[in-house]
Amino acid sequence: MKKLIILVVFLMPFIAYTQPVQFDKDSIPTVQGRVIFHVHFEFNLDEKEFHQKIYDYLIHKFSPYSGKFLTDKKDYISCEVSDYLGIANSPIQKFGMYMTYNLHFEWEDGLCNMSLLNISYMKKGAFEADVSKKRKRTLTRFSAKEIMINKNFHLMFIGNVSERITELSINRINEIINDLYASFEKGRFIEVGSTEEIE
Repeated sequence: MKKLIILVVFLMPFIAYTQPVQFDKDSIPTVQGRVIFHVHFEFNLDEKEFHQKIYDYLIHKFSPYSGKFLTDKKDYISCEVSDYLGIANSPIQKFGMYMTYNLHFEWEDGLCNMSLLNISYMKKGAFEADVSKKRKRTLTRFSAKEIMINKNFHLMFIGNVSERITELSINRINEIINDLYASFEKGRFIEVGSTEEIE
């Protein structure tokens, strides 16, 4: 009996701090040729608690460059998000890309599925000029498949650009997953209201 108790006590820290799924830049998930990141969360939360915690995370913790809600229902939230990725930032070389994607959450009691899809990239200057004019123009966008799978994006004075973009993208996606995991574990609750922007 003493041996069993010791074993349980020994294993408790590992059970308590089990980490959620982590993606790797060398193994990009695809569905029918499209890059899609999908995560399945299991927590002892009901529909209302999932909604409150996801909403709270998006408003108070997420901090993208820009974001807006596309859909906000009792069992589903969809957002369009843009993040800035600083690829090179030195006195000699400065270059960045914006990663735009859709973030979807769907849940029921005890289960929440998150999907990150429709990923595209745009050069910093082009993206910011487009945003400042507040109208969508036909500008060059690069798909996640072109950059993450085919490694087709190159620059003359910066080496391995596709690899750098992929690594920063994966780091950001894993950060989102870890932050959500922590929010589901404890998180704070707020009253859910309607809003158009993710601050």
